[in-house]
Amino acid sequence: AVCCKNDHCCPKGYTCNEKKTSCTKAYHEIPWFTKLEARVVKGSEAQLGDEDVKCDSTTSCAAGSTCCKLPTGQWGCCPLVK
Repeated sequence: AVCCKNDHCCPKGYTCNEKKTSCTKAYHEIPWFTKLEARVVKGSEAQLGDEDVKCDSTTSCAAGSTCCKLPTGQWGCCPLVK
């Protein structure tokens, strides 16, 4: 996945087009995806799942997602692989 500067992302090989609020690849244009909130594990909470994508030592995204930074600096999850 490609992480856009805002709360969105695009599939690998596409470019974020903020003017059109979409993903572009050559002449092909598709809607962009919205980043989802990442899961944070603290203290005695259950450990991160083996299938989770690790963003850092305490934050993860579901399997099949990509970790992306949100404009706030926190982690978000793009619902696309790699």
